[in-house]
Amino acid sequence: MSTDPGFDTPPLDTQITPVNPKGRGGWVVVTVMCLTLWEGFMPVGLHDPIDPKGVNTVCFGHIEDVQIGDRYTKIQCQEMLANDLPRYEKMVENAIHVPMPGYRHAAILSFTYNVGGGALKKSSVARYINAGEPNKGCDALLLYDRVGSRTITGLENRRKAERKMCLNTNEPPLPDAEVLKEPHLNVDQVAAAKEAKVIDMAAVSTPSSPPPPNSGNAVTKWLMER
Repeated sequence: MSTDPGFDTPPLDTQITPVNPKGRGGWVVVTVMCLTLWEGFMPVGLHDPIDPKGVNTVCFGHIEDVQIGDRYTKIQCQEMLANDLPRYEKMVENAIHVPMPGYRHAAILSFTYNVGGGALKKSSVARYINAGEPNKGCDALLLYDRVGSRTITGLENRRKAERKMCLNTNEPPLPDAEVLKEPHLNVDQVAAAKEAKVIDMAAVSTPSSPPPPNSGNAVTKWLMER
């Protein structure tokens, strides 16, 4: 399924988990689609001024072992992102202990790809979701919009998009005032990548059963299930 003819979608992981009692379904597909919009596509490795010295970025926010000038095609970048995501999925399952519908899971996975599992685990996002207050958890995504204590417009826009997906509504309500009283926090994607690098991939399951039909309707149905 793709809105881009160059989009080489990964297989759908159907494993049942406590967080996904109906199976992970299309979380990889949906999150890859979202991240290709929110991260921006950079086919050539470069250094982003907001990142620490020596940390370079390529493709859709990939920063592991990247040299300035490295080149990848769009399909290679999408495959790289799809291969990265299971490590971050493991972080989500370590931090969230209640079932989530597919659309919320995709939003939290995107957030974790940006901030890391350690930040998710100690965040008010996880605290509220685990306490049975998912709307407040979705609102708390808005707190993570800074780098070096400076508000970044791109992060603000991404958090708003993730919150919209997390709440599964085109017109999300105003954020909870209690949540927004909490301090806004820095995003450290370098720390997130370091966490991902040490995740034991042997502990991250791979698809073992035939994937569902690879159609837009199938993924949309999964995404919208409550």
